[in-house]
Amino acid sequence: MPGTIPSETGHKTHGCFGSPHNGHTVGGTRAGNCRRPCQTLCWAPSPRRTAGHIYYHTSHRTPAAHREPTFCQIYIHVEKKCPRTNMSIIDGRAISSELRASIAAEIRDLKAQDPSFAPRLVIIQVGDRPDSSTYVKMKLKSCQEVGIDGSLQKLPDDVSEADLLARINELNEDPSVHGILVQLPLPAHLDEERITNAVKQEKDIDGFSELNLAAIFKKNAAAKFIPCTPKGIMYLLKHEQVEIAGKNVVVCGRSDIVGGPLSKLLEKAGGTVTVVHSKTSPEQLKFYCSNADIIVSAVGRAGFITGDMVKQGCVIIDVGTNYVPDATRKTGQRMCGDVDFASCKEKASKITPVPGGVGPMTVAMVLDNLLESAKRSKKV
Repeated sequence: MPGTIPSETGHKTHGCFGSPHNGHTVGGTRAGNCRRPCQTLCWAPSPRRTAGHIYYHTSHRTPAAHREPTFCQIYIHVEKKCPRTNMSIIDGRAISSELRASIAAEIRDLKAQDPSFAPRLVIIQVGDRPDSSTYVKMKLKSCQEVGIDGSLQKLPDDVSEADLLARINELNEDPSVHGILVQLPLPAHLDEERITNAVKQEKDIDGFSELNLAAIFKKNAAAKFIPCTPKGIMYLLKHEQVEIAGKNVVVCGRSDIVGGPLSKLLEKAGGTVTVVHSKTSPEQLKFYCSNADIIVSAVGRAGFITGDMVKQGCVIIDVGTNYVPDATRKTGQRMCGDVDFASCKEKASKITPVPGGVGPMTVAMVLDNLLESAKRSKKV
């Protein structure tokens, strides 16, 4: 085969390196047939990566112009020895898709055993915030896909607190309802804490009530429902076989629905957890992050974590949802997380993207909590 892998890459090669013109399999990937003899063969990194591996592609190019491939392209599986190629992107979309498929299968089985088994979720939305409406549609669509009866009860943005509490109480007493989700944020005249605490603990699938949160912080207690984002993060870490016990863990942010409960869950899993927040100095932030094996950022600030702050081989979970100006987009902006992905991926062993990392897991955990509630009501 004409050409060789550049010696400076320090790769160990795998797979067949026979002539691609005969349709040989190269590194487990079928090579295409070329219609004419090879000319100059150039090697360039391919974006296709998996944990511990990087794929390179070869192609016919004019040496001077380096045009795009015109005849055949062959992918060759190579193992790069330098640390950065161990990086893998944690695909929250794919992992959540697997989980949703599992939930759907379990619901089908339970319905086959007992036709009266009918998981039901009611979402209460106050007002017409566009972002809230988008999230509600996503949740209802996900419910439909797995066989959960999801419905929306929409109230005007000037609804009184008494009327909203009365509606929640009605749903609390309805045995056909297994989960109640109050879409946040609420209008300023409504007390979010009082509203979320009004949801019966057995139906609080968001896990926001004081009873559920308190159970997380008790050493030997188990919450009926863990808030969906922290639960999704713990699921991702387990799925990716990330060891927590004995590791240094930094959680950026201390909110009641993400940072606070997540830090306790990680501690219960054996991690040595440090929580950084708005009062943490830049020097402290860099010190703690540079010694962390696992970093979770949920502060809502673009560029909060950069590559110079993290150590080689760390695991980074980005919970942030931020929008920054981007003239190349039709909307004039793009979504990003708290983590500077470009610089951090050079050091991380595993990292979540934004979008497509933690976000899909949060929705999947709503479904998982709802199924658990329905099973408890049936004593399954």
